[in-house]
Amino acid sequence: MSSALRYSLDANAISRLLQKDPQALEGFSQACRQCEVVICPMAAYEVWRWLFSRKATRQLEDLEELMSRCLWHDFTREIWRSAAQHWAELREKGVGLDKRDADLLIASHARHLGATVITEDRDFNQLPCEWVRWADLGEH
Repeated sequence: MSSALRYSLDANAISRLLQKDPQALEGFSQACRQCEVVICPMAAYEVWRWLFSRKATRQLEDLEELMSRCLWHDFTREIWRSAAQHWAELREKGVGLDKRDADLLIASHARHLGATVITEDRDFNQLPCEWVRWADLGEH
């Protein structure tokens, strides 16, 4: 388990939980026992829109149950401002973010909360946050 006191779930981490992936389920269970787990509104939005477009009623119910076990923190003006500042800094460095606003918002949200993002998206290497994969949780 990482030394994080708080984890934030990326959309793909949530999707793996909804798919009943054993590694994700074990990591989530372990994280819930040892620290706080946060749902970022942007990650929830990404998952909700996909499930609604698929009319995935059962998974929508599973998502609500999953979210009931997590903390919800809305975006603040400070988080939005921080995300915009990071976007400008990364753009200046030549990092293309055109299709990655959601990831940047999730990263900024997690950073503001002092959370480590759980994601399978290695593009988070370029974003202003700490991140781990489900597989990494058992290694620490």
